[in-house]
Amino acid sequence: MAMSENRWIEISKEALIHNYQQVKARVGSGCGVLAVVKANAYGLGMEACGKVFQEQGASMLGVTTFEEAAALRKAGLMLPILVFAPLSAAQIIPAAALGLTLTVTSLEALDRILEGIAPPGQLQAAGLTPLQLHLKIETGMGRFGLWPEEAVGAARTISGHPSLKLTGVYTHFATASASKGPYFRQQRLRFQEALRALEDAGFKALVRHCANSAALLACPECDLDMVRIGTLLYGQMPASDAGEKMELQDPWKCLARVLEIRELPAGQGVGYGATFITKRPTRVAVLPVGYSDGFQMEPVLRPSGFAAALKATLRLWLRCLKAESQTCHVYFDGNPAPVIGKAGMQLTMVDVTSLPQVKVGDAARVPLRRTAADRAIPRIYRD
Repeated sequence: MAMSENRWIEISKEALIHNYQQVKARVGSGCGVLAVVKANAYGLGMEACGKVFQEQGASMLGVTTFEEAAALRKAGLMLPILVFAPLSAAQIIPAAALGLTLTVTSLEALDRILEGIAPPGQLQAAGLTPLQLHLKIETGMGRFGLWPEEAVGAARTISGHPSLKLTGVYTHFATASASKGPYFRQQRLRFQEALRALEDAGFKALVRHCANSAALLACPECDLDMVRIGTLLYGQMPASDAGEKMELQDPWKCLARVLEIRELPAGQGVGYGATFITKRPTRVAVLPVGYSDGFQMEPVLRPSGFAAALKATLRLWLRCLKAESQTCHVYFDGNPAPVIGKAGMQLTMVDVTSLPQVKVGDAARVPLRRTAADRAIPRIYRD
């Protein structure tokens, strides 16, 4: 049996549709939904999820890179696609040919766009429509964006070019989970000022969007003309101080079949470094998943200050003191089996001594980190 037949990810289309409809019901008919499918749709499969959201009536799809957008077009997705990150000059004509909407992330990025479509009539000569652009306003994320005072000048440059068309403007909140905090309020204020300046300059028909998943829950006033939603569509609640909840469904399930059952004696080491020693005769199941698949992989973030570092250190010590309760488990028909020893690159051992019914070929549900899940693991989509 091939390795790929022994592990797979099941995606529920029904759950994706349910979550989309929950979002749409919250914003109402007058507000569009941009479905974010970047990073392979948070691990669920970009092309298949994009088709689901297209069928549900999403206004746009959102990706980070040109390559992601090109893959969606190759898969037959016809919705407008907004590319968040700036492109090189060489990518501008191909982006226009695919009908993509690009983000103006800075004046330098706008210069690259102008360089890429020079001379001015190149798109029309090729039978292409003007390249659509959205302005990104820097309000506090510190990543991409025009400074608010640059927005009107950039808009005028775009409107004066026959091969460009300005259709939208947006910003991205850094602290939407703390919507009652001063930083979030400051970002909103800066964006509102940029919007007023654009309107006063005559740019009044732009699609305005700023709400991500956390802001959708915390700040209904941020919905504007469109919302950009990723996390909620995939059944996960973002952190929020608003106390708001949505009835979401989890569309994700990773399964792996038992490759072998081992009967180990007491005192036997398990895994690299023999970090686990059996205390009794132990029945061990070997599963075809490991850290190369995203199993037991967690991001380690640099603490933002002394207090955060202290909390992180305390959490680590508590995990060590309560190692037994912190053990990772897989599940056979809902019954937990603890992981023992270190997860290998592609193989992991679990203790099934208390589950004598488990045999070779049985499938366990594995808590795989979605965004780290190997793209080679087949995704199976259930209607």
